[in-house]
Amino acid sequence: MPPMGQSKERSPFATILFGNAQQVAKPEKETTQDHSRHLDLVETQLPVPGHVADLDKLESGTAREYIAEKLLRPVNFASGWKRCRLVKDKDDDRMFQFFLETQLNGESVLEFLAVASKQPSGYFEISQYMGGSGPATSGACAVLLPSHQNSRSHKLYSLGCERCDSGMSKFTCGAHSSCSHARSLNGRQVLLDISHKTIFNSDAGCEIRDVKCKVPKLTKNKLTKSYTRDVWCPRGGTTCQDSKTSTINLETAIPEWNDDMQSLVQTFEGNRIKRSSSKNIMLLEKAQLEATTNKTRQVLQFGKSSSGCFALDFKYPLCPIQALAIALSHWMWLGSK
Repeated sequence: MPPMGQSKERSPFATILFGNAQQVAKPEKETTQDHSRHLDLVETQLPVPGHVADLDKLESGTAREYIAEKLLRPVNFASGWKRCRLVKDKDDDRMFQFFLETQLNGESVLEFLAVASKQPSGYFEISQYMGGSGPATSGACAVLLPSHQNSRSHKLYSLGCERCDSGMSKFTCGAHSSCSHARSLNGRQVLLDISHKTIFNSDAGCEIRDVKCKVPKLTKNKLTKSYTRDVWCPRGGTTCQDSKTSTINLETAIPEWNDDMQSLVQTFEGNRIKRSSSKNIMLLEKAQLEATTNKTRQVLQFGKSSSGCFALDFKYPLCPIQALAIALSHWMWLGSK
């Protein structure tokens, strides 16, 4: 596992994207070590949402941070589970690193995806760069904000917009947001709406966490097999409150009481969640297949696998940054105390 909070170099999986440039640029000559560190634009052709780096825009101050496609691309419906790991920093419990977990020759391999930092006021900033004490100050790509102060509901804002930036080349839709906190942080496109509450379980005699999520609807292109996300944009797109047809609803699978164990139990897939925790959760997509029959499918499981380490697995219709936000929201609202 990569060392926590030691590396000062930017991850090769992070990409700075600007305006309407059409090529990856790399400085011909670096004048200082610090300049080299912060402008290391790799020439690897990473998949990105329509824009790539342009040093002229960096120098002019019009650079903007966009979420790389590997964080924004939804899991294909036929692909099954995407296995990830969320690791809390041993030295700073406000910092979390997010990894994709794959198998190579029978061994688990971790690929860095993002780092999240909880700010003093309680919200999370998400960066695509590994290392550093304040990742968002060096290039946040998204923020996870409470809808209101001490709210049970949270929204994931991208600092870019798939509609305005790609199609209209406009970068000001964040100014139209109804959330003043989002406006102050340049939060623009809403990628996810999360709500938390607790419900009382009479068998266990305690409260358990109930999470519900609204995810933008996805439409599959029959030719390219790619997905187009409904854009929840404050300047002219839809919002999660506007239309039921633009929303995919996720809900918590409530654990069941086991008389033999005298405890609430939940069956997680793949034996990935090994320790009990109030944060352990499974989310379902509720799909009405017939007029009188409702069936569900598991789309996310999150829970503790070891001290400071959490398994985070998800399926269609979620993308990695949405799954990350759902997990992080468990540290934003701790119950009705």
